[in-house]
Amino acid sequence: MNYEMRVAKEKDKELFSNLLNMYYSELGLYSSEFQDVDARGYFDAHAADNFFDKNNSILPLIIVAYDDDGFDRIIGMAAVAGSPYESADFCWLELYVVGYYRGRGAAEAAVSSFMHSIPGRYIAAVQTANRRAAAFFRKVFSAFPVYNESMYNNGGEFLMFYAAPADGDAKGEKAEGEGGEGTASDENPAD
Repeated sequence: MNYEMRVAKEKDKELFSNLLNMYYSELGLYSSEFQDVDARGYFDAHAADNFFDKNNSILPLIIVAYDDDGFDRIIGMAAVAGSPYESADFCWLELYVVGYYRGRGAAEAAVSSFMHSIPGRYIAAVQTANRRAAAFFRKVFSAFPVYNESMYNNGGEFLMFYAAPADGDAKGEKAEGEGGEGTASDENPAD
């Protein structure tokens, strides 16, 4: 089976919104922000609007699995944006894969394929309590020639992961110091 990400189009907005809501349900384990749903069962019925706003530099993505017969299955969503930090070009904002495909290499293959298709310097911020996400980004990002990981605190403890191709800008090796080790700047991409 092959896994990849495709850009979500306006017609995918409801799909993306539903996957985002599933993701938020799981984030409730790590954040009090996702405790209550509205009368329709959404944590935020309009959350997807931000991802599809043309004024934002956010790229909403749909994760797809293709089998040998060419049949495709939608298995998750992700979002990447331009990075607020000088040391990175892109920031992973969201990443969600439905339970069945976890631990099968689906997300790893899709994220790695995406990062190789759009070369640049990438970061991802993960709450330290979310050990599974931290282990995932550590594994995927450490496969790149330039890799760094640091801890910071911005109202909660986060791990910041950094990855770039070998020919990435040398500034990337300073990602650990973005606001000082153990601290964060006010422009936290994990907020």
